[in-house]
Amino acid sequence: MEKTSQILAVMAILVVALVTPKNAVAQVTPDVTEATIQGQQIIDAANKAAQTAQPAGQTGGDIINGEAGIFVLTVNDIYSVSLSGGSGYTDNATRTADNLDKGYYSDFGLSAGISTKLAEKVDVGLSVTIGGREFADDIVPSNRTVSSNISLGTKLGRTPLYFSVVGFGGYSFDSDFKNANSFYGVSSTLSAIMPVGRALFVRPSLGITRQMAGVSENNSTSVSGSLELVARITPKLTGSLRAVITGRLFDDFYEDVTFVERQDTQYQLGGSLSYRLTKFATLGASASYEKQDSTFFLSQYKASDAAFGLSMRVQF
Repeated sequence: MEKTSQILAVMAILVVALVTPKNAVAQVTPDVTEATIQGQQIIDAANKAAQTAQPAGQTGGDIINGEAGIFVLTVNDIYSVSLSGGSGYTDNATRTADNLDKGYYSDFGLSAGISTKLAEKVDVGLSVTIGGREFADDIVPSNRTVSSNISLGTKLGRTPLYFSVVGFGGYSFDSDFKNANSFYGVSSTLSAIMPVGRALFVRPSLGITRQMAGVSENNSTSVSGSLELVARITPKLTGSLRAVITGRLFDDFYEDVTFVERQDTQYQLGGSLSYRLTKFATLGASASYEKQDSTFFLSQYKASDAAFGLSMRVQF
């Protein structure tokens, strides 16, 4: 049934293109491949925007504070400024089925934010981030992102459960900050940090995200479940392993053309190492593998990535 739907989608695109005058084809038939790539870029930008808004004590580098084996949720300084840069390699930059766009890239990011507590119970965070990815040899167009986030989070009573809500919004651009595509949405997550040793923690989480975009075909709702294992190997070296499963349903991804309701299921496996060089600087390295199944054939893919980078963060 799935293969039949895919064949019908291709035939529909071809028929429209053949029977329509050439000067009207662009108006009638969207470039579905381009739309798929653009949609994936907006999804990535929205995910990054939401990740930068994690409350204090919930990001990987802040899980282990204080003495070994003790989790302490604290906010000592309200304001922060972060700068990051790095390089990596991917064998599928656009996350599409053809898998022809492998190569090297460099990343950069600049973020400023505020994080504090309300009534000693609710974590509040606000941040603005500018970032981008530059691909070598023009394997795919480079991109830029400007986003802002606001987050609220609290621990649920005496349980290890932590509930957070993140609102995010912004724009993705090409390398010249042109051709803007907006995205915005809200994400809620229920997670827990549980010690399984003096310097070893397990963090399961379950989240739901509603994402909207300036191009309505990219509107979607997703549900994710993840399991992360975090270990403090030495006082300065932290390692983590993470597995994530995400299901995403699009409202209407060009269904009038493809005749297929797009639903994606994404599987991710990854690991990272983080070494604190100084109080303000951290060196990191990561590797990941992704596989996505989709009812829309162009959105099925497999991808592997490896990257390293340096980040600096000042709080005051």
